[in-house]
Amino acid sequence: IGVRKDSTEANKLYKKMLGQYTEKAMRGDAESQFQVGQLYYGGKGVPENVPEAMRWYAKAGEQGHLESQYKLALLFDSGEKAPRDAKMAIAWYTKAAEQGHAKSQMFLAIKHYRGRDLPQDYSSAAKWFQKSAENGIAYSQSALGFMYASGQGVNEDKQQALNWYRKGAEQGDKDSQYDLGIKLKKGDGVPKNASESAQWFAKAAAQGQIAAQFELAQMYSKGEGIRKDAVLAYAWYNVAIINGHYP
Repeated sequence: IGVRKDSTEANKLYKKMLGQYTEKAMRGDAESQFQVGQLYYGGKGVPENVPEAMRWYAKAGEQGHLESQYKLALLFDSGEKAPRDAKMAIAWYTKAAEQGHAKSQMFLAIKHYRGRDLPQDYSSAAKWFQKSAENGIAYSQSALGFMYASGQGVNEDKQQALNWYRKGAEQGDKDSQYDLGIKLKKGDGVPKNASESAQWFAKAAAQGQIAAQFELAQMYSKGEGIRKDAVLAYAWYNVAIINGHYP
């Protein structure tokens, strides 16, 4: 009974919000247009209606509302709740990316890198990964590190690669943590540091990075950069193998 009462009260509140936002949205307020879209999208205070939500997102997006542009891009890109339209997805990602929306910059970079819905273009991918990375997206920092390490779309630069791997790693990106661990273990563009390498492998391994789990097992087995421990070595080898790593 209590749950039903709470649900009824919430629905009344959402209906009231819908009325207030719609009034402002009709006058052209972009944030209110976005909020009306959100209520229709989530079915809050009104039956779920994705086409109507997208209509309001588009109104706000045309006025430069970043989250509306991003939401439209995702909806057109995924094709889950609306028919997939690659051209519209790219158009909205681009609008948001050009205004500095970090996740839109990342998705645009991924499309250029993979050649999905756009011709494969490593140079354009690097450009958008750079912008997204500078805006703090850990995935983009990791990807940019890889591009500098491999010379894809940019001049190969081991120091830049290391810098971006470290930025991603410090934000908790498990692949950046693994890549940084490898660089430190091998002394690739940086002095060898087995102890710090083991620390980054441990962080990545704890997040399920399979290659890091295997590397950590090896370091425990050899006592490399970390106290030798046959039990932990065996444990991490098993975790890595269970997760699909085969030496």
